[in-house]
Amino acid sequence: MNARTRAPLRYAPWLARDLLVWPGVVYAAVAVLVGFIDWRLALRAASGHAGRFSLVPTAAATQAGVWNTCLTIAILFAIGGVVGIDVHRGYYRSLFSKPMAPWWYYLQRYLLAGLMVLLAPVLLGASVAVALHGGTGLSGSLFATIAMAYLLTGSLTLLCSIFRPEGWLLVFIAAFLQNMIAGMLKADRYMNIDPPAIMTWVHRVLPPFDLLVPGGPSLQGGDLAHVLIYGASLLILALLLLRFRPLGTGGRS
Repeated sequence: MNARTRAPLRYAPWLARDLLVWPGVVYAAVAVLVGFIDWRLALRAASGHAGRFSLVPTAAATQAGVWNTCLTIAILFAIGGVVGIDVHRGYYRSLFSKPMAPWWYYLQRYLLAGLMVLLAPVLLGASVAVALHGGTGLSGSLFATIAMAYLLTGSLTLLCSIFRPEGWLLVFIAAFLQNMIAGMLKADRYMNIDPPAIMTWVHRVLPPFDLLVPGGPSLQGGDLAHVLIYGASLLILALLLLRFRPLGTGGRS
């Protein structure tokens, strides 16, 4: 068996190529579309024909608006049903017919997908900078928020995909539910209303998606520790399952 066959990173170029095609092309297309919309809005505002309540776009507001709306979806596009699809379609049999630990293969896939997600705001920033002849809207805080969101959402998606190809759907539902409950709890506190105990319990159990707000204040203290520990724990659990649980166990193959 030659050195290339044994190389621990032999699949990395192939994985990177696939990620550039999907979701890389999608990220680039969305960035161009958002840049075009900003360009049109800026032209209308400059011409004075946009009306009394015209929207004057800025790079920072665009980045915050796009990522507040699309962060979870962008991450799911990158990581999706990564393990479950390979098991369901039988790819794992050929992938691991030569020496390669599944946990190491999927960790590479996970990390490369994370880099692709972090490339997305750069693409968006470049498009917006061309459209508005200004800044990119990028900041260390934005990158940190997106990276932590990937640690949390991507790790849960990886974990769920071990059991089912559709695991990403559970992650989407969990994120939607958590953000909805967080908003209701905030409204209850504002009106000095005691929320139902079950709502508070669900909020504490679900991953803290609601703490990650692109364009908002940087996380500190207990909130920062909560996100990092929760996300790292999900990733470690997923890797342990990939290490000790044979692929295809209990699922469709």
